[in-house]
Amino acid sequence: MRHLRSIIPIALLAGASLKMVTCPENSIEEEEHAFLQLQEELKNVGSSIDTLNTNLEQLALEMQEFEHKSNCNAKCSKLQAEQRGYEHCFLELYVHIQEKLRQTRELYVTFNAMLEIKDLMLKETSMLNSISSQAMDKHKDKQTKDENIMQSEVISSQIVKQTHTGLLHKF
Repeated sequence: MRHLRSIIPIALLAGASLKMVTCPENSIEEEEHAFLQLQEELKNVGSSIDTLNTNLEQLALEMQEFEHKSNCNAKCSKLQAEQRGYEHCFLELYVHIQEKLRQTRELYVTFNAMLEIKDLMLKETSMLNSISSQAMDKHKDKQTKDENIMQSEVISSQIVKQTHTGLLHKF
């Protein structure tokens, strides 16, 4: 019978490195690249959890086999000690799986928030381009230019308030 520690791959215990790229100065292409990286890390964490679940099932089968053998030979204290070792390893594995699940959920929350930020940035860019094109048309005299600058400042402050309010509701 194999020892439990020999079945758990060391690479699974290393876990995936988590990076959160949020810089308001980044271009949309850089944000999309960050999204792709985050998706890849989510896949890696999911793969690690699947492997851990497979190992858990394998350990459960070995545990059942072990229990059957220990029932046949209850006087063997060595088997009872090994059973306690398996129980301890099951507990460690369960804790590790729960941590991976927590990390995965955090990554999904982060990913969804970044998608919303991207959408808001696209809307803001569209609005600013529209304002810019209108401003270029209307900047023919000084009074119209001053009015447009004031309107732009009001719109910009409203966008900032909406962005902060939307992000606060998400977290």
